[in-house]
Amino acid sequence: ERVLCSVFVDVLGVEGVGVDDDFFHLGGDSIVALRVVTAARRAGFALTSRDVFEAPTPAGLASRAVPTDTLMAAAEDRQDSLGVVVPTAMITDLLAHDGAWVDGYAQARVVTLPADLTEDALEAALNALVATHDVLRARVVDDPTYGRTLEVPTEPAPEIVLQQRDPGDPEPVQSAYRSLDPASGTMVVFVLLDDAPAARLLIVAHHLVVDAVSWNILLDDLRRLCERPGSLERPATSFRTWSRALEAAADLAADDADLWRGIVDPAGAVALTERALDPAVDTVAASTVREITVAPDVFEMLSSVVAPALRVGVDEILLAALAAALATASEEAGATALVVDVEGHGRESDSIAPELDLSRTVGWLTTLYPLRLDVAGVDLDAVAAGSSAAGRLVKHIKEQIRAVPNRGIGYGLLTRYRGEHAADLTGGAAHSVLFNYLGRIDAAPATGTGGVWTLCPVENSDGVGTLGVSSDPTMPMTHPIEVNAAATAAGVVAQWRFAASALRAGVVDRAAELWPALLEGIAAHGRSGSIGGLTPSDVLASVDFDELDELTARYPSAIDVLPLTPLQQGLMFESTFDTTGHD
Repeated sequence: ERVLCSVFVDVLGVEGVGVDDDFFHLGGDSIVALRVVTAARRAGFALTSRDVFEAPTPAGLASRAVPTDTLMAAAEDRQDSLGVVVPTAMITDLLAHDGAWVDGYAQARVVTLPADLTEDALEAALNALVATHDVLRARVVDDPTYGRTLEVPTEPAPEIVLQQRDPGDPEPVQSAYRSLDPASGTMVVFVLLDDAPAARLLIVAHHLVVDAVSWNILLDDLRRLCERPGSLERPATSFRTWSRALEAAADLAADDADLWRGIVDPAGAVALTERALDPAVDTVAASTVREITVAPDVFEMLSSVVAPALRVGVDEILLAALAAALATASEEAGATALVVDVEGHGRESDSIAPELDLSRTVGWLTTLYPLRLDVAGVDLDAVAAGSSAAGRLVKHIKEQIRAVPNRGIGYGLLTRYRGEHAADLTGGAAHSVLFNYLGRIDAAPATGTGGVWTLCPVENSDGVGTLGVSSDPTMPMTHPIEVNAAATAAGVVAQWRFAASALRAGVVDRAAELWPALLEGIAAHGRSGSIGGLTPSDVLASVDFDELDELTARYPSAIDVLPLTPLQQGLMFESTFDTTGHD
């Protein structure tokens, strides 16, 4: 329990954590939960992300934690991480493009460095980092079986050379993006920035080999290597092994094909566009960007009060408000459902291969799947006013999200590995809106005054918070509306990028005003003290909303509803029809 309290303090950046403090009450989310798993393992205790959701206190997790020195399973053989990677749905989609922008499709982070860290020590740590995470030296190849994909070479990685910022280059980030070369295996670039009071390191990595969760792993590992050289163990599971597990699990997702067809069915879904996207016209250069910020006090209320009271994630609250805002902004009579493509972190080993530990797996594990979110019957004016309608909106959207099995990973398995389903699952009402919640991204001032190993904003780069993203002007948009959101020191920051000429007039303007207003209304309901209530997915018994509302009205402190055991069913049957005996 002491170890796990310390893990919560380190990962969440809070003080005074007690054994009964709830991870989600303290502001945790699904992405940060993965960091808890990693930190606990480093401290000697094995957990899963599911453990964090089901037992989110240090006391609860302590009852599930297994000392790592008692585990029989060891890290995979090094050879399993080398060779051709089975292309995932995301990799396949990206490498289907042949534009020059693909080579520089990357992400960037800037981190402050300790003043006493020498360049030689930093360079040694960077080489150890790349040697540990083999996917960082992958290259794009044409494979006879899989087509364009990644290959991790068997030969040793070439030595990483720390680059120095060119004093005459005003945009070192853009230069680093351009220096990537996936075909030759240049997937990551390190540049020392010396123009600040504290030295800063720029890391640019191609999206083919990293995602948002990977950055947490890499930055934590880099700090450990700089502080204690030689202290880093290899990941238990490589990206290549995970890609093979996904391919093997594709048949398991076939039973859900009809569910996905229903989700993308255009009947009853709001239509936001006037025309389909044209990749030659609807590019990043032609897009419009709006940045929306939700105040820190609103985010604090949503994350620390509303989310735990309704047993939801912050991402589900943001999605509830987004669905309501866009469905209303469409002004389409009779249509109340928004079909939105959602990016997930994709580390769903519990449902695919429970024996695989992905807590330190680096790579592009992201999943993309559609959700159908219907706001029929919700009074949005009442939501914005902070009434109980705000709680009903979130709870109804929560149930629709939870109805999707295994956090959506099966959709990509079907569209990528089961070609007979691809055509009817990738059409329909999907692909008008993209939503991606990156979780908490803590920014420090660009001067580095936030201390060492602190993330700084990435200057002259697209993205949200401290995550920089390349945005080549020629890159085609994937969706008419793309919403990327993150929790930062400034609150929830959301970038709305949209293809205005493809959309119905005024849709984004109306939705962009309504979305933060609805979030403020949900937060106001949280302040009222009356928020709460179970939903069907929270309880073991099979009950609907009406039955559950009746039960919780009679028993306000209920925390679960249990089904009868076979013996209890028999006793109930006997007592119901026995009118003469005692109960």
